[in-house]
Amino acid sequence: MRKQTKIAAIVSAAALLAIGASMASFAATGWVEEAEGWRYYDRDGYAETEVWRSSGGQWFWLDEDGYMATNRLLDNADDNGNTYYVGPTGARVTNQWVAITDEDANYYYYDEENDAGYNWYYFQASGKAYKTTGTTSFKLIDGKYYAFDGDGCMLYGWVDGESHRCTDSETAYVDGIYYCGDITDGARVTNDWRKLYVGGDRPNSDSADEDLWFYFGANGKKVQGDAGSYKTKSISGKNYVFDENGIMQTEWYDALTTDTKTKPFAYYGDEADGARRSGWYKRIPSQYVHESAYNDGTEKWFYALNNGTLVTSQIKTISGKKYAFNEYGEMMSGLWALQINPTTNGIINKVEFNAEGMVNDIEDYVPTGYDVYYFGGGDDGAMKVSNQNVTVDGVTTQFTFGRSGATYGKGLNGLQNRVFYTYGKRVKADSDYRYQVVEVVKHNNGEYEVVDKPFAATAAASEPDTEWQYPYDGNHYWFLVSTSGGQMQGSKYTDAEGRVYELNKNHEVVKCYWKN
Repeated sequence: MRKQTKIAAIVSAAALLAIGASMASFAATGWVEEAEGWRYYDRDGYAETEVWRSSGGQWFWLDEDGYMATNRLLDNADDNGNTYYVGPTGARVTNQWVAITDEDANYYYYDEENDAGYNWYYFQASGKAYKTTGTTSFKLIDGKYYAFDGDGCMLYGWVDGESHRCTDSETAYVDGIYYCGDITDGARVTNDWRKLYVGGDRPNSDSADEDLWFYFGANGKKVQGDAGSYKTKSISGKNYVFDENGIMQTEWYDALTTDTKTKPFAYYGDEADGARRSGWYKRIPSQYVHESAYNDGTEKWFYALNNGTLVTSQIKTISGKKYAFNEYGEMMSGLWALQINPTTNGIINKVEFNAEGMVNDIEDYVPTGYDVYYFGGGDDGAMKVSNQNVTVDGVTTQFTFGRSGATYGKGLNGLQNRVFYTYGKRVKADSDYRYQVVEVVKHNNGEYEVVDKPFAATAAASEPDTEWQYPYDGNHYWFLVSTSGGQMQGSKYTDAEGRVYELNKNHEVVKCYWKN
């Protein structure tokens, strides 16, 4: 606080000389200097007591013994119970701050946190101390706002709504509405942040810090939610959330709604910057966002919209790339079978391919109405297209995903460029055979569907002298594929075990027999 000059309670020799000079003009009928000090006599010769008398444009107080008071706080010094202060010359102090000890104030102002042993008062142009009873109000002094209690003491620290300091250090932040600095500068905090002591035992916070952030608005009041609720406020273009006691909340917003577990969630940064996050961030989910990931301490990628809401259960285009997010808002990676709402891109259901056996028998694990997508590995997460080497459970498998239109990102099916695919997986012969047969159904729209993965002609395998004929029933076909997945289009091929496959002009396998 930029205080005006303090008035000391000890009268110096120079001050006494000043008093003498001031009183030299007093008439004998009024002011009289005696051995114990100045007195004022009325026309009847009686010394006046407990009354104000003026001289030289200043006012002086005659105490209960009739002597001019100096360096004294005067309670109830007029008919309206106002408080004044007279300085070392005895003149009433005006437009000035004065630091007054408890002893000089003639009472002990109990304050367990005020080790200074004094309090500040401000005396107006009239000499009256600012005092407030009831609802806290503020006085503008030298461009700053100050509050005073019913005794005229400047309030500082946490101040409630009834002109009282909140002196209990463990609950001051709960009861306090305003914050007015310390005893050296009790100016109200306005439109500004303060990091203040709150103690360790408090609701809605796992933080071990004993000093947390509060924000005080244009009226000086802390921003806080109603009882049992939270308040969001935009400050300097960023959004913050505060609990019912005014503490700036950090990390996961769902921690504020533990009763209902209401989704979607939002993330509010850390103690250094509690602003609501948007865009990408990597964090450990809270236990209410994803309990198992929280327990494991696993960091996940999240993407939040400008309003802080997490993108959940959706495929979303971000910076020209497509990403998938699960119901927790976590970015998905790896190989997935997804059921997608074509209108909203919402993910209705999903199956993760996280085992080698699932990939080997992929057609057995993809439910009807699902498509297979690949979202890269680890921190990548972007939907992949074209040819991809997909590693699952330590085994790498070739997949191909659509590049445009309705098939974008989806695992290819049927025959594409002389290669058969099932949910993006390339249909290939086992390296032990060199060539194998694939059973295919041709649909009315002309598209092929692989209905049985590569196999050897079992009858020919068990009976070397038997010729196996491949029947045609109108929509079932048999084709031959190599170890690279290519569709064989010649007339005759022999596998590694001596089986001979004959193909017609339409590249269909028509019979199989053992090589002589």
